[in-house]
Amino acid sequence: MVEYLLAYIVIGMVISMYDAYHNDEVLDTIHGLIAVMWPMWVIMTVCFLLGEAWERWKKRRSSRRD
Repeated sequence: MVEYLLAYIVIGMVISMYDAYHNDEVLDTIHGLIAVMWPMWVIMTVCFLLGEAWERWKKRRSSRRD
């Protein structure tokens, strides 16, 4: 999951560096999509991390019983 977060950061950096040199309607569309999509990415990331923590907790709890 960390890889996905790093990929989002790198993609954002590349887009902003490209945007510094070229101002284009396509980039405005990409920025709009990122602005709309980032809450979903945050929610998905939080849910994934909670799921991973839950699985680890269940494994640790079941190993204590044995």
